[in-house]
Parts: sequence; C-alpha cells; structure tokens
Amino acid sequence: VKKLTKNGYTPWAVEKAVEYVKSYHYLDDARYASAYISCYGNRKSKKQMKYELLQKGISSEILASCDEMEEQEEAEVIYSLLKKRCPHPEEADEKERKKQYGYLARKGFEMGILNEVFREYFTHFS
Repeated sequence: VKKLTKNGYTPWAVEKAVEYVKSYHYLDDARYASAYISCYGNRKSKKQMKYELLQKGISSEILASCDEMEEQEEAEVIYSLLKKRCPHPEEADEKERKKQYGYLARKGFEMGILNEVFREYFTHFS
C-alpha cells in the first residue's frame, strides 16, 4: 500500500489493487509460511525457518498456527543431512564428526534430537 501510494496511485486504485491480490490469496501470510515450511522443511531446522520467516515479516501468531514440523520430521531432516554430508560414517574420524556436529548445531536443530540422531548414525558404523 505504501509503495503504491508513494508512486502516485489514487487511494481508489490502491484499494482495488489490494482487493484483487487478496482475492487470489497473494497477500496471505499463513499460506506463504506454510509453503515456505513445506519447501525448506527437508533441509532446514524448525528454528532456522521460524527465524527466516520472522525476518520476512510473518507474525509469530501465524508461525504458531502453522507449526508443521514435528520432532520426528526434524530427526529425519538431520539424518538426511548427515547422509548427504557424510555418506561414509564408518570412515569419519573425530575431527569429521565434530565438523558435522558443529554444522548441524549452527543450523538450529534441537540439541536433544540432534544428539540422538548423531549418536545413532555414527554408532552403527563404529
């Protein structure tokens, strides 16, 4: 609205433009947040996605209502990233394990879930 008004559009034209985009749900933050989580949920932590959506202007109320990632899903994401980043855990030394753990911890994964998945992933191949 501010940009349209600033660019010289009449209040009537701004109102009609907003009505039009709302009718097609182009200005639907809940829909956007849900689509974002669906798109990036397989490679980002829940915490990281929430932070990024807050930075994009999505309200915390909307984020609370579309909290789609469960603990099990987050564990699957961690496991998937480990398989991708360290496909041969039997060859990983302590330095490599610390590197992978640090990477995942910085991504914002829940520490309890991260520790459990990490331990399971590397103990099968020790």
